Amino acid sequence: MRYLILILFFVPLWVYPPHVFADTPVAQAYIVSGSEKFTQSSYPHLLSSLTVPVGTSLKIEAGVKLTFTAGALFLINGTLTAAGTEKEPIILQGQNAALWSGVYATSNTVAFTQLTITNAQTALIATKGGTKFEHLLLEDNMENVIVLGQVGFTHSMSYDINNITFQNRLLGSAMGNEGLIVQGNDPIINFHNNLFEDIRVSVSGGVLGVLIEGEGLSFVQSAIQHSRGCKFGQKFSLDGSTYQLGFNSDSCNVHVIPVVFIPGYGTSINLPQLVQGNPTPTLEGWRFLQGITPAYTTFLQTLKVNNIPTTIAYYDWRLPAQTIVTQYLLPAIAAAKAETGSSVVHLVAHSFGGLVAREYIQSDSYQGDVVSLTEIGTPNLGTAKAYSVWEAGQLPSDWQAVSALVRWYQYQESDENLSDQELIQKYFPSVQQLLPIYPAIIRLGTQLLSSNLYYQNTLAQSLLATQESLLKRVAVETITSQSEPTVSTINVGPLQRSKLWRDGMPLDQQPTLTNGDGTVPLQSALIDGAENIATTGLHADLPENAAQTIIQNLYPFQSYQSPPTPNPLTRSSKDMLWFFFDCPVTVKITLPDGTTRSSTDADDDTNTEVGNVAVTPEMTWMLMPSEIGDYTVAITALQNTTVRSWVNMNDPVTFTLSANQTEEWHPFAIVTPEISPTPSPSAALTVSTAVTPSPASTSLADVDTTFFTQLLHPFIPTVLFVPQSGVLIPWKIFPVLSWYIRSWKSPPETYFYQSFFTYTFFVGIVITFLHRRKKVRKQFLNGQHLKQ
Repeated sequence: MRYLILILFFVPLWVYPPHVFADTPVAQAYIVSGSEKFTQSSYPHLLSSLTVPVGTSLKIEAGVKLTFTAGALFLINGTLTAAGTEKEPIILQGQNAALWSGVYATSNTVAFTQLTITNAQTALIATKGGTKFEHLLLEDNMENVIVLGQVGFTHSMSYDINNITFQNRLLGSAMGNEGLIVQGNDPIINFHNNLFEDIRVSVSGGVLGVLIEGEGLSFVQSAIQHSRGCKFGQKFSLDGSTYQLGFNSDSCNVHVIPVVFIPGYGTSINLPQLVQGNPTPTLEGWRFLQGITPAYTTFLQTLKVNNIPTTIAYYDWRLPAQTIVTQYLLPAIAAAKAETGSSVVHLVAHSFGGLVAREYIQSDSYQGDVVSLTEIGTPNLGTAKAYSVWEAGQLPSDWQAVSALVRWYQYQESDENLSDQELIQKYFPSVQQLLPIYPAIIRLGTQLLSSNLYYQNTLAQSLLATQESLLKRVAVETITSQSEPTVSTINVGPLQRSKLWRDGMPLDQQPTLTNGDGTVPLQSALIDGAENIATTGLHADLPENAAQTIIQNLYPFQSYQSPPTPNPLTRSSKDMLWFFFDCPVTVKITLPDGTTRSSTDADDDTNTEVGNVAVTPEMTWMLMPSEIGDYTVAITALQNTTVRSWVNMNDPVTFTLSANQTEEWHPFAIVTPEISPTPSPSAALTVSTAVTPSPASTSLADVDTTFFTQLLHPFIPTVLFVPQSGVLIPWKIFPVLSWYIRSWKSPPETYFYQSFFTYTFFVGIVITFLHRRKKVRKQFLNGQHLKQ
């Protein structure tokens, strides 16, 4: 027994993750004594304060990174020399981006070169001036300023403030003053070659530039630049004691800020790339098939006739948004800036593209190079349309591209016998990022919070949690429609024990419809605090319908030019037929009106009336208009092969062909046309401020059962579930088990106490059981049970 106890108690030493027992740096209140030097191999790594007293000196060498806790102050009363290099700058930063107080110097023997100050409340205050401030980067400080002197102070030296970069990368409108503030009399300021990297051009009631308060000014400046090309030198006030210079907003290059357009889900086509399960990312070969996105054609033409430089951020939409940002969006932004010479861009994003844009802007890797974000029908809170796709691999009728790729992957991996759902989850992880996080699932009459579901949309949850940073960093506008009936909630049955429908199979009853664009409900397309532009129309048509309003909002000083009138015969994607062929073939399709289209016309994207084509050796995609009558398909094999052919999501037809053999196929005859009217692009637009509806009130089913479900199901018998609510029976041991599981996701400072206590609790149960068993066995052997 004693050995068992020892084993059970020492198990945590190798079960718990290493970070539990890792050394945590202890913050020091460091006071310099005498003459000291901080080198890369010897310096305090975490500081609650750093003080250089009178009569002492500190030298900080290149490459040193001093990290300060929240509220910490770097106080300099003595002599400080901090000299970094271009390759190895000195960095003063907050711990985990915590807001520390900043640098406060009362000595005039302070010199900074090649140094970065970030995350401070006020970057640098030198009450008695200083000797040298050159090649500094002041980045994302709440008061991103260098303050020299104080009221009533008489400056007895000149100041060289050269090659300073004032950068607002993450704070946006939350940042206060930015630039140089000088207080006191008779200052001599040399302010040269300084750069302001900020999407702002002024600060309401504050300073973005230079403010000098005092008398006897001597100020010399040259080559002051703003990342948006704004001219420096406008005098806001000059009354003999106050001298303020800033940027003239009318001089900024507002007309040349390029647009980066991020398209929606399933619209970027690069067939050679898509037929590969795990391809190497490439920026070449992507395009739109006009039969899928005719609204994009009109939208892009509108930008073109208005002389707006536009870069399309095509991307592999199978990937998670985080990967898309790195592999596709950032190169597109860089290309737009390089082509136009602008340091900033406007992001205009349709559907899933809006989530990609937000993932970048709200991330720590954001570079402060986006002026505005315009979302068009973006499912910020997800869409119920993705539920069946992720839960069971059941695709909507307009997800033709996804369907064709799933069928192709299934064919290529026939040995693995993967289901549609398994293939979706393997090759299309982005679909999970479309799941609704608003209460969209009603299980046996009880509306559930998304946190209670087995599958979680962590992207949307994260973006919602950090939404405040989005509104601070860029101007945000949403384009929404509420004219179309849109699925809002889905009624499902009880939890399933199979891999399919982990959160419940939809019941055979009409889902709840609400206002939206037919794909995204209005409540999901809105963002609290963002300006909303309301229009009408289907999800795919919104870029065309709102094109004029988008351009006029982004470029208010530019006269608007209307695009050419769209061809009335141009069809929307739902009025097109998808013809798919795998294996190397050439195809010629004869439409009911006698028009022919060949797969060899793959590079011709100009004739939108007869469809589009994409070809690889593995697959051929052809989009044809849906017309009344018979279609004739001639398939010619390029080698001995067995080719599968199908239309839309119908079952494939197989042909075994020899090289150069042609087979004629009549897939069907259309009796009734299915062309629906296209909403007018001139639909009325109204402006409002978005307010997202509140989620439903909490019920019994809102109890967090995620951990129970993930750990225990599908191995627990159904008797453990309450049929009326779909939640687990709350056995007394389950809360402890839940706490134990949660502890694995807790931060290091709470993890140990939670999990070790819980582990000890279970050890106690085991020991008590074994001890009781031993006692009963002993009584049995002694015959005591007979005496009772």
